[in-house]
Amino acid sequence: MARPEGGSVVQAAVEPDVARGPIEHVFTANIPPLTDFPLRHALANSKISKTHLKRWEDAMGLFGKLFKGPEPDMEKSAANAEKLRALFNRAVDQGDSYRLIVGYTEDVRRFNYGFVHGSKTQIGNLIVGWNEATRTIVAVPTVPDLSGYGDPTYYRREEIHKAYRNKYPTDAFIIYPDRKGYIGINAYEWLEDESLYIYLYQKDELEAFTSFFQNEFATK
Repeated sequence: MARPEGGSVVQAAVEPDVARGPIEHVFTANIPPLTDFPLRHALANSKISKTHLKRWEDAMGLFGKLFKGPEPDMEKSAANAEKLRALFNRAVDQGDSYRLIVGYTEDVRRFNYGFVHGSKTQIGNLIVGWNEATRTIVAVPTVPDLSGYGDPTYYRREEIHKAYRNKYPTDAFIIYPDRKGYIGINAYEWLEDESLYIYLYQKDELEAFTSFFQNEFATK
């Protein structure tokens, strides 16, 4: 394609080609996404039509979402947050005095409710509450769809043997209630697989729990 006299490189690269189509032509031009304002401004003022520019922006937006990956359904997350709060308050006295996250454990021997099978192991889903004033963590076993719950287990700071955050081989909160065994609580901002895990986006609450665990609950 001939470069128009007096035109910029950007103009030459994105000049519409009817035979090949605007989107195909854009890819062969290797122009970066429209995240940079000067580039967006240059394209807007070039010979490319508004229709082709809109198609380019739509394509870049689509690819941006693909590269970014899946995003949580916040409406579904909010509904599950209400469900797990209701379950926790039924299982635990003065449940409203606890903040909540969800997690899971592979140490299912301590629980008699809510096991699901992963590819290689059993998983126990947990509603995990913590009370900063009493330095207490409560784990309530449940299932991914939050259709029921089991008996709560209490871990009081003054009663446990030790507690620490483990980073390898997995990031987990480890609590030894005694010298005979431990529970490892795995918790993440969000896990997409609803067949194995509770669907909840919990970035802020997980950060708060992590701070409490490391600064107030973990043994030194």
